Amino acid sequence: MKVAIVKVTITAAIFLVAVVSGRAEETSTCTPLSSMPLGFRLKPQGTHDSKVFRIPDTDKSEGTVMMNAVDEGRFMSAMKAPAHDDTSTGKFVMMYHGTLTRIYGLDLAVEAFAIAHQDMPGAELWILGSGPEQGPLADLAEQRGLSSKVKLVGQVASSEIPAWLSKCDVGILPIRRDVFLDFAFPNKLPEFVVMGKAVIISRLKAIRHYFSDASLAFFEPNDPTDLARQMVVLYRDPERRVRLAAAAAKEYAPIRWDLMKQRYLTLVDEITDPARRAAASTETLSRKVARL
Repeated sequence: MKVAIVKVTITAAIFLVAVVSGRAEETSTCTPLSSMPLGFRLKPQGTHDSKVFRIPDTDKSEGTVMMNAVDEGRFMSAMKAPAHDDTSTGKFVMMYHGTLTRIYGLDLAVEAFAIAHQDMPGAELWILGSGPEQGPLADLAEQRGLSSKVKLVGQVASSEIPAWLSKCDVGILPIRRDVFLDFAFPNKLPEFVVMGKAVIISRLKAIRHYFSDASLAFFEPNDPTDLARQMVVLYRDPERRVRLAAAAAKEYAPIRWDLMKQRYLTLVDEITDPARRAAASTETLSRKVARL
């Protein structure tokens, strides 16, 4: 069986078979394509638009899309906890969680907050994680007079992420856009979605493919002024935050964890089991004949 190994950005995640099938301890680690003994072909499935991925020398009638998804089981206890009530504390919390590197645009978020904060009494920006941008972000917040409003929380254990996300009102994912990052689909997004949080995010091509303007608060990438505008809009409109979160949950459903897990296990079975592989090849041939 010919198997093409395709290297893509974080748009597609490859999950360890032992993890998704429950045969190993839970982990958030994804296996790099370069270390996988078997590859896969990547193609649009269902409503996936073939314009999102263009892969040379790959038969589009064969393959499987593996999307980043989050195991909702890890978030169940936090999802059942009482919702964060900003009115009781007077705070409006915007949150980012993850590695602090330039590609994730946290400096843009701080600049945007510097523009918007006077129109957002009680608003704070909480940044969870560590990385090379941690020091520069602290310096930038101080320079903009936001040291008391920009909270650099530091590294947080993976097991504690759900509880932290439950404390925020809005998720912030200000990813920069370039020729590669336009296809980024970070795990942070579905984590906010399953927690029922509205998300402000860069208008990237891959994200726009799966989510509409009715489900996410998009802003123009690399533009702190437009990001500031969305911050103020969501701050002032709690009902809109609720609508966005509900719509995002619906639009995320076709690529949720349990479907991606089963898709991956089925793919591995087809590759490693001769009978399943033969059946899959026959099905593929039938589809090709039907198109003639």
